[in-house]
Order: sequence, then structure tokens, then C-alpha cells
Amino acid sequence: MHLVWILFLALIGTLAALISALAVAGLFLPREHRAARSLRLGQASTAQVWNLITDQARAAAWRSNLKATRRLEDHRGREVWEETSRNGQAMSFETLDAIPDARLVRRIVESGGPFGGTWTFELGGEGAGCRIRITEDGWIANPVFRTLARFVFGYHRSLETYLEDLARHFGEPGRPEPAE
Repeated sequence: MHLVWILFLALIGTLAALISALAVAGLFLPREHRAARSLRLGQASTAQVWNLITDQARAAAWRSNLKATRRLEDHRGREVWEETSRNGQAMSFETLDAIPDARLVRRIVESGGPFGGTWTFELGGEGAGCRIRITEDGWIANPVFRTLARFVFGYHRSLETYLEDLARHFGEPGRPEPAE
């Protein structure tokens, strides 16, 4: 019986030490980060890509990590959409800037959350196709999550998933590239 307690306390101590180490490491990492990826689509025009990425009502039909989207009330005169992920997490985004077929900027509305930032979509024609670049200017408040994002999950994963889904929608190979 004493051995079980010793093992249990050792496990709790190890977990506490690991979380403490992650927190300390996160304190030395910058709160803000920038990540960017781009994708060249050979057959989809900038207008087709623009129409798809700005049609939030239908985003869950082609984005693999979304379960649903819904239009919310405008925020300071700007369009706001709530996205619900496959795991049930809801997040609201407002459109800060929209230049058709060229540039779209969206920002996470919740300001008191554990993370936030903007996504900037830039589109440009390349032959019969289009190049799309997405830049995330984000921040992560919690030092533990900051460490995990930097060294375990990576800042680029959500950008790559978005671009891979976009390519799949247009029936093209999805090969996101660094764009920094």
C-alpha cells in the first residue's frame, strides 16, 4: 500500500515539475509570434479563391476542422462570424479589411481569451491560377501554452491545414510553402 502512495506522489511531483518547466520556458518566449504560409493553385483564379474564403456561411463544407459557422451581430460596423471547430470550441472573427480578389484581414474578437491575433490573406494571380499567402500575427497569454505552441504544435499547423483544405476543395495538391 505504501508503494502505491509513493508512486502516486512521484507521478504528481513529476507532472508538477513538467508543468513548472513549461511555464518557466514560456516566460522566456515572446508573447507575440508571426507565422506565414503560401500556396499556389494552378487552376483556381483569384476571384474563385476570394469567393470561397469570404463565403463564411459555407466554410464548414470545405474546411476539415470546422463543424459550423454562424453570422453574429456586427462589431463596430464590421462583419462578425462565429466558427465552431469539430471539437466544439467556438471562436468569433471580425473582418477588419476586405479588398476583393486581393486582401482580407480577420481578427479574433474575444480580447480576454488565452490567445488572439489576426489572419491576413493576400491573393495574387499567377498565370491561370492564384497564389494565396496567409500571415498570422498572434499572441499567446499563457506561458505553458506558449511553450507548447512553439515547440510541440507549431505556429504554422492551422495555416497549413487551411491551405491544404483549400487545395483539396479545388482538386489540387496541397503543398503549403514557407512565406516568411
